[in-house]
Amino acid sequence: MSQPSSGEPDPSIAPEPLPQEEFPSEQLSAVVEERADNSERCILYPENIDPVDAETHWLAVDAEFAVDVADCR
Repeated sequence: MSQPSSGEPDPSIAPEPLPQEEFPSEQLSAVVEERADNSERCILYPENIDPVDAETHWLAVDAEFAVDVADCR
């Protein structure tokens, strides 16, 4: 049974990917940090951001999942 449309996009449906020739121009800085258990995590944050704002605008992933963008294109 379908639910009535509320006009909001369905968050379970992924957006269309960008065409391969279109990429955001914003660069991210990356830092690899070692954890207490000796595993590593990769922290990504915008380059041109106020250091105070950087504390709340970052993404961290296990370093094993970080890949070079060129490898994905």
